[in-house]
Order: sequence, then C-alpha cells, then structure tokens
Amino acid sequence: MLRRLLPLLLLTACQSTGQISAQNMGQMPIQLRGQTTQQPPAQTPGQTPPQAPIFEIDGQKYRAYDEGHAYGTFHTYDTLKACPEAKTRRVHVLLPRDYALSARSGKRYPVVYMNDAFTAFFINQHNPVGRTWDVAGTLSQLKGQVQDVIVVAMTPVVRDREYTLTPFADQRNCCQVEAYAREIASCIKPFFDKNYRTRPEREHTAIVGSSHGGLASFVIGTRQSQAFGYAAALSPSFWAGLDYNYRDDDSKQIEGSALVQPVSDILADPGKRPTLWLDWGLKRDGGDINAVTERLATKRTQEMAQLLQTRYGYRNGKDLFIYEDPTGGHDEFAWKPRFGLIIKAFFPLQSRSGS
Repeated sequence: MLRRLLPLLLLTACQSTGQISAQNMGQMPIQLRGQTTQQPPAQTPGQTPPQAPIFEIDGQKYRAYDEGHAYGTFHTYDTLKACPEAKTRRVHVLLPRDYALSARSGKRYPVVYMNDAFTAFFINQHNPVGRTWDVAGTLSQLKGQVQDVIVVAMTPVVRDREYTLTPFADQRNCCQVEAYAREIASCIKPFFDKNYRTRPEREHTAIVGSSHGGLASFVIGTRQSQAFGYAAALSPSFWAGLDYNYRDDDSKQIEGSALVQPVSDILADPGKRPTLWLDWGLKRDGGDINAVTERLATKRTQEMAQLLQTRYGYRNGKDLFIYEDPTGGHDEFAWKPRFGLIIKAFFPLQSRSGS
C-alpha cells in the first residue's frame, strides 16, 4: 500500500526558523520549503518506513508518515530525549487524521501513553515478538464511537529494569520502575503537552501496558496520579516480587506489598486515585507463557481486584474495570481486542468528566 502524502497546508511563522510546529503540522509528511517533495516508496502496513521526511521540534527530530489508516498518521522519534534527565528512547506517536486541519479551531485531544512501543503498532525489525496490538487499526474501527485520542508509545531502554519494582527472578534486571514513572510524568508527558495539542489534565490522560508493562502502568498511575487519571494493566506482573522465580508463594500477599503499601493513602482517596482497568486470560495451553506466567498474572490480579474493592472502596464499572478473557493467553493476540474495550471505558464519546 502506498503511503499518501497529505495536501500542503499553509506554513506558520515558524518556517523562518527552519522548523515546523508539531502543534500545527501534526500530520504533515512533507519536506521543508526548498526541498523536493516526492512520492514515498511502497510500504507494507504495520512497518515503520525506513525513509520518511524528518522534522524537528524543541530540538528533537521525528519522522512523519502516513500508512493509510483511517484513524490517523504517525510521528516517530528515534532518539527522543525529552529533558536532560531523561533516557534516550524511541517513541511513536499516533495522531488523529484531523489533527492538522483542526489546528485553526484549537481542538485538543486526550492522550493515551503506552509502554512497550515496539508492539503497539508495527511488525518490523524493532519488534522482537512478531506480533502487534495494531492500535491504529483498532482506533480506525472505533472511529465515531469513542473520543479521538493521541497515542504516545514509549520503547523501554532495559525492559526488566524499567518495568519492575522488586527482585522477581534470578539473574534478571529489576527495580527502577519508580524512576521510570517519574521520567514519564516529569519529562515525557510535559514534552508532548508542550509541543502537541493535548488535553494535559489527569482526567484526560491514561497509561496502558501489559505483562511487566502492565505492572509499570499500575505503578505510574498510582505513584504519579497527579498526572495520570487512568491506568490499564493487562495481564500484569503483580506476581513479581511475590512469587519469586515464577513459583507460587502463598505466604505473601498483595496487601502490604511494595506495590500497594506505599500508595495506600492514594488508593483510599477517590479524588486522587486513578481509575483502573485490570484484566487476565484463562488460556493455559501453549507453553509456560500461559501455564505459568498468565496463571500467576490471573491469581495476583484477581487478588488485587478484590483488595481494591474491599479495602479501598473502588467500584466495579465506575472507577474500576475488571475483565476476564476466557480464551486469552499472555500475548498480543489477546491484548489487541482488549485495547478497544479500554478506550471505550476510559474515553467514551461523551467524556466521563462531562466536558
């Protein structure tokens, strides 16, 4: 499928600086004035194009391209360093198709941040599992049923280290998820709030992830609840730090754990805590990934859901959404359809905040 070049819009005053504002030119896979605009090469949907026009905003370079999804177009920052303290990481951004055209009206959009960017959109050399959530395809199908959102998907630098809270297995990196949460809230989110037309308030901001990325989403949502009003944890690794080396340890409980105890006051306060999505799958065949990892995720996430309701007063269907997938395993095939359910729950066409 050929990626389509969008019509050239009137450039803003920032042309004179040699830069194009992402606020106003979000969809534009064009080149700067004085350069040749040419038809891009054929591109298979779901694969990041190796060659795409390069732009710069706030000193950060990104590639802008259109894969023909009904929902929208992409920006990819291959080496985003959102602030001096931040790590350099690849970040993909999915913008609604009307993003550039709506600049005149000043329209702003909720934002869904995602962990594990390498599986969010594309099957390419950066995707280690060869499967994708196909977020752009799902949002294309939901067009008109939910609010238009900007999706910002972030690639981990060292996944185990950035997405875990406590030691969970022998010879595995761990334990820097709280630093990662601070980076997302204090560097990455402010960068996109500054340079894109977001709705920056917590009630318009979500974090989504699965497995270790789901554990990280819960940590981000509860440790940085002033910035994130919604957190979705799909098949999350709540077992990490409790069931060491993937072995059941019923002597340890979610309640009182390092995951919950430090944010107990936040979880107990309806005005400060995030709205949460928790889910798990019941598929147990297909190897240890389902027989062990998804089983442990199910066990501990059920425990978490019960604790949130009985101790902290969360209400299922109000500020807590619980989903059990009878055929779901521990993979992108299961998480892909659940993403659509999450967007319906968090960002229905009529805003939950009433705005």
